[in-house]
Amino acid sequence: MKIGTDGVMLGAWANIHGVESALDIGTGTGLIALMLAQRSSDIRVTAIEINDDAAGQAKENVANSKFSDQIKVIHVAVQHFETTKKFDLIISNPPFFSRSLKSPDEKRSIARHDESLPTDKLVQAGKQHLSESGRFAVVWPKDREEELDQSAASHGLIPERVMHVYPTPDKDSHRILKEYSFKNAPLKEESIVIEEHGRHGYSQDYLSMLKDFYLKF
Repeated sequence: MKIGTDGVMLGAWANIHGVESALDIGTGTGLIALMLAQRSSDIRVTAIEINDDAAGQAKENVANSKFSDQIKVIHVAVQHFETTKKFDLIISNPPFFSRSLKSPDEKRSIARHDESLPTDKLVQAGKQHLSESGRFAVVWPKDREEELDQSAASHGLIPERVMHVYPTPDKDSHRILKEYSFKNAPLKEESIVIEEHGRHGYSQDYLSMLKDFYLKF
């Protein structure tokens, strides 16, 4: 579970305007935390991770980057994360494959399944640690969008932005990038197609979105 399209897109898409503090829930190997730090030298990221091996690699990746002074990695489950600080941005690429066949590799299974972090627990953590004017951004399966919206509404979070992600022009949206806040504002919707010209034939929108993060682009 190193680098995936979901995490990369979320890290590039999240609104960082005015963000000075960010909480990355389930940082994995530190991908999104590093992307946020690359996007703005003003951001300080707290990156938490339940898996000890992943947290160790995230710490190593951060230490070997030029953003090490902007990111703090903590090995802890979000349910046990304690702080009085409120964050301008809470961001997560969560383990949302709740109904798929589990991997025999327990650590990989934890990363892919939401038993360790059910939807409502994730959203509850978002509300608990979010500043009054902050934003909560996640990548999520399209077919579970209603579940996410209902949980967010129960915690007073209102959808502010959404990007519908299409793998190819002829396939239905399979992911959404969604951002919530406590503000009651009109929902801004957009969409993106990943591949337009066959396998690895990336669309111009996708290339433009990620050009600052991929050397091959």
